[in-house]
Amino acid sequence: MTFIEWTENESVRIKEIDVQHKNIADIINRLYFTIGTNRTNEAISLMKELMEELEVHFETEERLMKEKKYVNFFSHKMEHDRLLKKVYDFYDQMTGSKVMLNLEFAKSLKNWFFNHIELNDKKCGEYLYSHGLR
Repeated sequence: MTFIEWTENESVRIKEIDVQHKNIADIINRLYFTIGTNRTNEAISLMKELMEELEVHFETEERLMKEKKYVNFFSHKMEHDRLLKKVYDFYDQMTGSKVMLNLEFAKSLKNWFFNHIELNDKKCGEYLYSHGLR
């Protein structure tokens, strides 16, 4: 069973963003499968990979929003910043042996992922699409 199932319903119709969303979903899925195992080093490595992918993805979205003068840029960026802080903080706790990857954290990533796409990225995607991006 896949933890995050990507379907065309999650598409924002901007190829670069959709590819990045799929990559993020893949990393979260791989993270999920380390829960309850002794693969702590793998989980830490995947968290680092997730942070790097999120940074690239958020930079991409934010650059495109700025270029096309997206009116909701600041609120969208704030959501990005909040998630990054949450992931960085959890990573720091994992590497400091204070916490292990757990289902609660994985579910929070999954919920954020789908909520953010549905409530923010689709609106942004429509705007960017209407301004010539594909």
